[in-house]
Amino acid sequence: MKKIFIVCIFLIGFTVVAQDTTGETDLKLAKEAYEKQQQEQAITHLEQAAKYENAEAMFLLYILNSEGVYTKIYEKDAFVLLEKAVALDYMPAIVEYASVLTFDSRKTNYKKALDYALKAAKKNNTEAMYLLGYLNEKGLGAPVNSEVALSWYKEAAKLGDEVANGTGVHLVENMDASIDEKIKELNYFAQLNNNHALYHLGYKYIQRALLTDNLQAIKDSENAVSSYTKAANKGYVPAMHALGDYCLDYDKNVEKAIEWYKKAWDKGYPESGYKLGMLDKDTTTSFAYFLKAADLGSVNAMEIVLQVYYEGFEGIEKNVEKAKELENRYKEILHIKKNSVDKFH
Repeated sequence: MKKIFIVCIFLIGFTVVAQDTTGETDLKLAKEAYEKQQQEQAITHLEQAAKYENAEAMFLLYILNSEGVYTKIYEKDAFVLLEKAVALDYMPAIVEYASVLTFDSRKTNYKKALDYALKAAKKNNTEAMYLLGYLNEKGLGAPVNSEVALSWYKEAAKLGDEVANGTGVHLVENMDASIDEKIKELNYFAQLNNNHALYHLGYKYIQRALLTDNLQAIKDSENAVSSYTKAANKGYVPAMHALGDYCLDYDKNVEKAIEWYKKAWDKGYPESGYKLGMLDKDTTTSFAYFLKAADLGSVNAMEIVLQVYYEGFEGIEKNVEKAKELENRYKEILHIKKNSVDKFH
């Protein structure tokens, strides 16, 4: 009986030791402490888990130390922890490592970044796929290769990465490729519910329609409207404006064009306000559209407003002082717009 008791004590002790040597117990306690906002305890448990070479604990400590969360910023020590987690094949650490080697100017090593990103991408990590696309697109660590870059963006987009989806569309727009090739690639992203892709797909169909025979032009025009409409119905404002342009320029349907312009204008799309001003036959209402559209950043509307105030027009008195005041304000608006993210695209 005594021997059995001793064996049981040994097994219990062995189990505790086995658990402790993985660092999982301390990692769990660290997460519990963090949830309770017990920062010091969380750090202590993470440090203990890291002593047992727990890769996740090392990675979490890296983040906390490099960003100065609940601790002073110890970038050198943090990077050592990251490297240790990478050596233990911890996937989030590998992706972060590749990202640091790409974007941190103090640690730049594009070739190494490619190698580690590829390692993570083979495990279906979409962030690593995006990184491979970026490195190949920019020619970092390897010669510029838009085709390889696009293939990685597409692979990441297929797995649900929205950043890769959007970046892939921008790459297609800027590629030195035929309209047919661009339509093919944009279709890929459009099928992944990318409204931006649908919008540009519609534009490419319009471009091709202008260059092809009647039958193909008709089909492309129909495809353009279909692409724009899908994006517009999902709330993509530039597509609403594009449908207004299509109805005005190709269908010659002013009433329908105004309907789409108003939908986009209700969402604050500047150029739709400009178009509504151009189509409104009432000078007062028309000028009101131009004023508001100009304030929202429409260059076309700004030019009209300034011309009217500099010269006067149908009931609106010439006001040079007002024109100069607005000219300075518009410069500031355009400067802000240039350095801001376009909320519509």
